[in-house]
Amino acid sequence: MQRSWKGLMGIIGVLAAVSMLMTREAGAQGGPVEVGGEAGAKAIMYVVEPADTLWDIAARFLNSPYYWPKIWERNSFIINPNLIYPGDVINLYPSGEKLTPEMETVPKLGGEQKQPGLERLGEEAQVIRGPSGAVEKIIYKETASVGWIEAKEFEKAGKLIGTLDDHSLISQQDQVYVDVGSATGVKVGDLFNVFELAEEIRHPVTKKKLGYKILGLGTLEITKLTENTGLARIKDSYREMKAGDYIRPYMPPLTAEIPLVWSGKKLEGYLVANKRQSPATSQGDIVYIDLGKKAGVEAGNVLEVYAPGKKITSGREKKLLPDIVIGQLVVLEPLENTSVALVTESAIEFKIGERVRMAAHP
Repeated sequence: MQRSWKGLMGIIGVLAAVSMLMTREAGAQGGPVEVGGEAGAKAIMYVVEPADTLWDIAARFLNSPYYWPKIWERNSFIINPNLIYPGDVINLYPSGEKLTPEMETVPKLGGEQKQPGLERLGEEAQVIRGPSGAVEKIIYKETASVGWIEAKEFEKAGKLIGTLDDHSLISQQDQVYVDVGSATGVKVGDLFNVFELAEEIRHPVTKKKLGYKILGLGTLEITKLTENTGLARIKDSYREMKAGDYIRPYMPPLTAEIPLVWSGKKLEGYLVANKRQSPATSQGDIVYIDLGKKAGVEAGNVLEVYAPGKKITSGREKKLLPDIVIGQLVVLEPLENTSVALVTESAIEFKIGERVRMAAHP
């Protein structure tokens, strides 16, 4: 993404100031630097390192990741808070500024009044809101592109094994070779879904392997066959395909209305992955949780995403701060040990590893 000249000049100016001061500062490498300004005013600056995010920087230097919007607000050159780069110099906060208690920076979920009626959330779903603006029903258009987490070796009929002209990336209308033929009962005209074994998913807390995230890539139609191989045409493509991607017999998508199901069960778990492979998750995203049918989860269950209250010491007394609800999910498709869910509400962006639990009926 291109930066504005104003933003670039700001970075250059701050870098110059920081470079003059770095040798005089006693701070450790990778730490913040105090920079002097007019009339004795000072600011605390930080040079972004590889893999840094505003969330992590806020947690490291401001004692809470929920202060990341403050850092974004103070640095106008940052256009997209999810896109910061090594070498960027950011203003953490003016020296001496007192921060308010950390959880005050988290907006109240549902604080913004929603309009009743139909609202689209992402590519796969629409929500129907009642008179109060609360979600009452999900209209879920099932697509293979939603993806899921599969613990076992998923049922597959074969693989893409190449193209006519050895393209490394395959898209719509391309002709491809597959390793299934007439000996397996396949016929000319048969349709197959194409899937990608995207990544191994491990539990964010226990590190136990949960399985693989599987994403749908498109569909293909068989046009010619030999006994053990076939030629096919890519009919639909959600994402680019490549040799080695899996295929299996076509399953037509379903469109279903999913009413909300408020469960009385006390279930707690974690958000373990999201579809778009981003560190941040917000309203409209497809996510995956570590609770499934085995735990009693069903389609339509409502879960809340929350930040557990911390233990603090006030004088000689220890106190537990209340939990803060930062998002809401509705289960679209429960599997054996995991579920696919839609983020219907988010007070802030949250991350993989956030806690989730069954929500109480409002």
